[in-house]
Formats: sequence, structure tokens, C-alpha cells
Amino acid sequence: MTCDEYKYLLHEYFMGRLAPDDVERLDAHRAECEDCDRIMTLAQETTCRDFTELLNDYVEESLPTERREIFDRHLSICPDCTAYLQSYRATMSLSVFAMKGAMRHLADDLPSSLVEAILAARLEEEQKGGGKD
Repeated sequence: MTCDEYKYLLHEYFMGRLAPDDVERLDAHRAECEDCDRIMTLAQETTCRDFTELLNDYVEESLPTERREIFDRHLSICPDCTAYLQSYRATMSLSVFAMKGAMRHLADDLPSSLVEAILAARLEEEQKGGGKD
């Protein structure tokens, strides 16, 4: 088994989709290959499921430093999660772009008296000390 084959089968291994013979081949290769042993050790730190469940926290950089470092190591060995992260970021970016366009259109349709009333109420709230900014 080559290291490339090992990396390819590793995801299937963690998903429980490998035949027993393939699991034995992986284990044998890992026992002989220091690099693939390191990859397995990193892969065992966190799963793809863990990554997807905390993806928003990862993107928002709200994970504790140690957990973020584990996720960064996971990304270094998992092309599926790397692709998923790229897709997630692209989706979020497109969503923001779409919402900004919708909000501009919506703002054009609001009566100026409503906008003035909202701004006055916000200013009054801030002057009372209730502003959250």
C-alpha cells in the first residue's frame, strides 16, 4: 500500500465503510510508515463529524485555541473537510451578498417617516444608556 492509498482509505476507515481486509492493510501500512502513523494520530484527534458540528464556531474564530489547533491539524490531512470549509465560506459570502442587495432594495421602498422614527427611537435608546454598541 502506498501513502496516497492510505490517505484515500483513511476517510472510509473512519466512516466504517472499509472491508476487514482493507482495515488490516491500513493497520499494516501504519505500523511500517512513520508519516502515516502521524496522520492516523492526527485523524484520531477529531472526526469529520466533530468538524462539521463546530464549523460555524471555527469560521467565526470562537473556538478555544487548543480546539482550533486540532481542527487546523484535521484540515491538513482531510481533503473532504477542507473542501467542505471552502464551500461553507463561499455559501456564507454569497448569502451576505444577497442579503445586502435585498436590504438595499428594501430600504429604497421604506417610507422616510418610518426610517426617521426608527432612527429617533434608536438615538433615544442610546441616550438613555441602553445602546448595545
